[in-house]
Amino acid sequence: MLTPPVDCGILEGVTRALVLELAAESNLPCAEQMVSPRDLMGADEVFLTNTSWGALPVGRLDGKPVGGGAAGPVALELGRRIAERVDKECSI
Repeated sequence: MLTPPVDCGILEGVTRALVLELAAESNLPCAEQMVSPRDLMGADEVFLTNTSWGALPVGRLDGKPVGGGAAGPVALELGRRIAERVDKECSI
């Protein structure tokens, strides 16, 4: 898993931080490095993080499918784990 470093201009984001934490807990390799359009087009899956969406899979870039063109297993698993964490920490 790759994510651009914060110093390249992306927002730090609480959900991004949670995804990095969950990836570490799952022993999912993750690196912060510059990501090019070519990297994205060649990826098995791409997702965006946002507090409202969790891990939002990207099926197409520039009109071309990413990976299989649908949500991949990493985005689905991280989305599920984000929802679990929010439910656990926000339950009354």
